[in-house]
Amino acid sequence: MKKLALAGLLAVFMLSGCMTEINKTPVIISKNTTCAVMPFVNYSETPLAGESAASITFGVLKAKGYKVSKAFDLKEEDLNSTEIKKLEQQLKTSGYTCAIGGYVNEWRYKTGIDGEPAVSVTIYVENLKTGNVTSTLTVSGTSWGHKSIGVLYQELLNGEF
Repeated sequence: MKKLALAGLLAVFMLSGCMTEINKTPVIISKNTTCAVMPFVNYSETPLAGESAASITFGVLKAKGYKVSKAFDLKEEDLNSTEIKKLEQQLKTSGYTCAIGGYVNEWRYKTGIDGEPAVSVTIYVENLKTGNVTSTLTVSGTSWGHKSIGVLYQELLNGEF
């Protein structure tokens, strides 16, 4: 009985090393509409995580055939939410009808022997004409120490788009 309980506990522990959570509304991005990917607001403790997540999101969407353009240049610091709102206003006057933005909640390597990557990102699609958010996607996951944060995030996105 003790061996069975120990085996069950070990299985739960091993599987928790690669947990993934995904919550979403239907992703409403027409492949014919050109959307601008904005920098993501960084709420994590990792510098430039917002730009990293936005850049990977742009790459995954572009590779999947979506018409997206990057509405930012990589900088040496994350933009704050006020600067992102200003950028959103510029996109409206530039003729874009759709913006993709997001929030990085976690972007780090866990402490410990293996240093497993941990990611939590919320992405939203906003109709710039109405100001309404048409869809959201939140992905969170951890993996084994041999993966990078970027690889983990890319895998989470590839499963959703």
